[in-house]
Amino acid sequence: ETAPSTGPIKRRTQSLSALPKDLDRKREKDHIRRPMNAFMIFSKRHRALVHQRHPNQDNRTVSKILGEWWYALGGNEKQQYHDLAFQVKEAHFKAYPDWKWCNKDRRKSLSEGRATPKEPRERSMSEST
Repeated sequence: ETAPSTGPIKRRTQSLSALPKDLDRKREKDHIRRPMNAFMIFSKRHRALVHQRHPNQDNRTVSKILGEWWYALGGNEKQQYHDLAFQVKEAHFKAYPDWKWCNKDRRKSLSEGRATPKEPRERSMSEST
């Protein structure tokens, strides 16, 4: 019998689930992302400016600043972003007519066969805003 090693124990710095897998890479490449909402479009356009004005800030702080800027934005300016988001959403719906967003928990339960997806339905005007 061999004696167990008494050398230093190596610890994992990452969990195994955090390591990339070939299937995950393929899934990410084929993944259809949700269309951006008005705030996300605003954030994407202004994030670099926030980084310029507030260098060395972490992403959490930058996101808070963007939220403050969005809150302070006038109604007409916000409406421009809402209109743009509506156009993005409509283009997304035309490009992917069968696409339906569902959160990770629902996606997991669907893949495990616990639930069945609902039939696709027409969008009402209240959903499109």
